[in-house]
Amino acid sequence: MNLVRKNDHKLMKVLLGPVISEKATMVADKNEQVVFQVAREANKLDVKQAVELLFKVQVDSVQIVNQKGKPKRYGRFEGRRDHTKKVGIVDLTAGELGTRGTKETRRVEAADASATLGVHVRKNLGMRDGFFTNDEVHQLQLIEIIRKYRPQIVLANAIDDRHPDHGRAAALATDAVFLAGLPKIITSDTGTEQEAWRPNLLLHYIQDRYIKPDILIDITPFWEQKVAAVKAYKTQFFNPELQEP
Repeated sequence: MNLVRKNDHKLMKVLLGPVISEKATMVADKNEQVVFQVAREANKLDVKQAVELLFKVQVDSVQIVNQKGKPKRYGRFEGRRDHTKKVGIVDLTAGELGTRGTKETRRVEAADASATLGVHVRKNLGMRDGFFTNDEVHQLQLIEIIRKYRPQIVLANAIDDRHPDHGRAAALATDAVFLAGLPKIITSDTGTEQEAWRPNLLLHYIQDRYIKPDILIDITPFWEQKVAAVKAYKTQFFNPELQEP
């Protein structure tokens, strides 16, 4: 029986990205296997052909495991996060200088958005919106968070943006990610000295100004969830009933 291969364009959409977790790393080291997150409709043949097309290797066998996201309660809401990764959000400021809304409404909206996304943890470092700087004091705040949660991948602000503090946030994240891996920089968490930790990858997203992307990821399976999270920031959208710009 002849097996029909999908065209290359369709195969490019099969692999959504690598799974970066402790278990996946153990599997790779022990069994010389790699773990990918794949499109829900993909079968074993699709995965085999996609890997062989992209990486120019011969695939001996494929195993597929369907896993449901873990439920996560955050405040008044309950959401669901992707089962393969833990995701956290660190807010540098409370967004108190925003034209619409207040510091308090932003806090409530952030909690609602986090519930929709099903994030594992969300922290606010309380830096001054618009005025924080990339100095030792602020770097140490972020280093402590990096060492506490030990992320594999960090997503940070755009390196250049209409808002000056967005660019400073990108520089702050860049420096903190590197410095967090230096053992001679001493930080502590609840009185216990932290171990050095440097994430494997730092990426900057695109905000106001266009920047040519290096990586494209198809988020179609999560698009409705993303839109719902954006809509959680209700005060940031025009409302004729409110006395705001």
